[in-house]
Amino acid sequence: MNEIVNQLRNSTLKAYEARPTLLREHYGIEQVVLAGGYGYRQVMELVQNGVDAVLEACEQGNPPAAGNRVQVILRNSRLYVANTGAPLSQEGLDALLSSHSSPKRGNQIGRFGLGFKSLLRLGGRIDLFTQSSGTVRFDPERCRRELQERFGVTEVPGLRLAWSLEESERTADPVLVELAWAETVVRAEIKTSEMEDHIRREIAAFPAEFLLFLPVTLVLELDDGTGPVRELRVESNGEERILRVGTDLSRWRVVSREVAIEDERARSDATHIHARDRVPLAWAIPLEGKREEAGRFWAFFPTHTPTYLPGILNAPWKLNSDRNAIIGGEWNTALMREAARLIVETLPTLSTPEDPGRPLDAFPRQLERKDELAAPLVEAVWTALESAAIVPDATGKLRPARDLWRHPRDEMELAQKWQELAPDEVKAKLVHPSCYRRQRGSRLEAWAQRLADKRNEAPCLQKQNSTTWFVSVASTHVERAVQVLRLAEAYSKSCTSGEWARVRPTLAILPTEENTLVTPEEAVLAPEKVPMPAGKYPVASALTKDPEVKRILTEVMQVKVLDANLWEWILTQALPVDIQNSSPSDEAWCAFWNLLHTAPETARRQFVHEHAAQIRVRRRDGKWVWPEDALLPGRLVTADDTVNEPVLIDPKMHNEDISILQKLGVSDLPSQEGENWIYPTGW
Repeated sequence: MNEIVNQLRNSTLKAYEARPTLLREHYGIEQVVLAGGYGYRQVMELVQNGVDAVLEACEQGNPPAAGNRVQVILRNSRLYVANTGAPLSQEGLDALLSSHSSPKRGNQIGRFGLGFKSLLRLGGRIDLFTQSSGTVRFDPERCRRELQERFGVTEVPGLRLAWSLEESERTADPVLVELAWAETVVRAEIKTSEMEDHIRREIAAFPAEFLLFLPVTLVLELDDGTGPVRELRVESNGEERILRVGTDLSRWRVVSREVAIEDERARSDATHIHARDRVPLAWAIPLEGKREEAGRFWAFFPTHTPTYLPGILNAPWKLNSDRNAIIGGEWNTALMREAARLIVETLPTLSTPEDPGRPLDAFPRQLERKDELAAPLVEAVWTALESAAIVPDATGKLRPARDLWRHPRDEMELAQKWQELAPDEVKAKLVHPSCYRRQRGSRLEAWAQRLADKRNEAPCLQKQNSTTWFVSVASTHVERAVQVLRLAEAYSKSCTSGEWARVRPTLAILPTEENTLVTPEEAVLAPEKVPMPAGKYPVASALTKDPEVKRILTEVMQVKVLDANLWEWILTQALPVDIQNSSPSDEAWCAFWNLLHTAPETARRQFVHEHAAQIRVRRRDGKWVWPEDALLPGRLVTADDTVNEPVLIDPKMHNEDISILQKLGVSDLPSQEGENWIYPTGW
């Protein structure tokens, strides 16, 4: 390593002698690094380099015996970052002393580019200890001093020269002794308390989700010197990844692929820093536990740019100079199109039998502005969703959105009640109740609005007519009918009074005695076998026997009970008519009196008062006679008078009719006109 270090230093000095202007250029590059986002990403950059070394070792088929491991330690104003990856090569050392020449390959995140220059912010020397390649020191102060003295200029870089370091430096440092398991350790001095506090905060806030995107299992230990070591690791459980941070865990689904960006404009926009034959693209979706509510673009580390989708979308995005936000351009737009394809293809896999509607959690949120950087991604996702089978119907099967209706009201409990009643062929037409969990209903609404202009005859997530919705589950079977009535009551509670008043009269869900279904306007609460006027039907008596169901019928469905006017019509229709003084049959009069017994007392009294002259009564001899031709048991003929009993009122027919009979003029004495008694005929 000594020879390589000397060779690189000499070649750099010769380059400066040949082109002294490079000194100012390299000085400017370092100032830009320190002024931008790199100036405060020391831990991230060194961890990234350590992970790249691990990945390189795995790609070469030389996994470390100590396992894939990276450790960060802050001790005594020194930052240590150790890894078990591939040894530092001459190419890697050259990259440390250069800029904009990072030799990224395969899945490497960014081994040794501008990020290493961020260590200049710490203000001290940077030592690199390796097991295989020896030790190297980067001393910014010495570098500047030698360049200033040699070339007579003041503005010179601090990380363009390196020197070999004695092995005694390693053995003299107890932390390095503890890190003897590592292939490579970077040790950086921290000269100010402000930067030491920053490093401590960066260690504490290091994003654990970084490990989700690594193609290998790796343990990352973070020790800021003030508390317990923070250990991060990822475990695989089938299609899920479990991210452990100490004793805490969160569950994720991570999907990834390598994509080729063929568009020449995009490749041109990318420049050599980003463009490769194939680039990695990954999406990590939180499943439960700790969730990143606001989805972000990551370029292997988080940016501030929202994706308007859940989770983390990781790819080699082009970033601003601070590396904290993506920028517009053809490269990022092309990557977003590929990301949209990956997202929509992944969504169906999120559905489970317990929660078929879970894919809706990953739908895009509304953009705050049309010029948002994420706009190409969001639009590409919505476009791909139009034809994808992603929304579960009420049987749980995933279907294209254009083939399904939404429920009349966006409420999961109502949809669940409906689902329990609907046959499978009807369920297949509406979305699953789980589509209304949490914020999913609003996502369906947004999707329906986007599909509105493409509807034609297809449902396209429009709300189904409430009448159709109810009728599709209506039944003449009593138990099912009761459930439908309870659904109607629940539905009415979710409506305003005006809404329910418009819906209720249209619902043909009430079973009749004839096993037909009618609307509340057609239904009547009436005794069995009561004749009805045209357009009126008695509700099935089996329903009216249950007080709770009767309450729903009267209060919610507002089914009318037979009123006096309707009873007047019914009794009038049932009243036998005398033709040429011949009395109607016993059957006709029995039917009339049985109906009269059924009528409410008020309706009975009113009818008898108005129709007394037309009503006959039954005697014990079985004849139907006018009221004056029959007697009540009493003063003239007693109840046990076997000789004259035929003239008495039939107790079987008129057992409870005393008040009606008296109203009709039946008495226990014959009628009297003036002073002459008129005895009943046949007595």
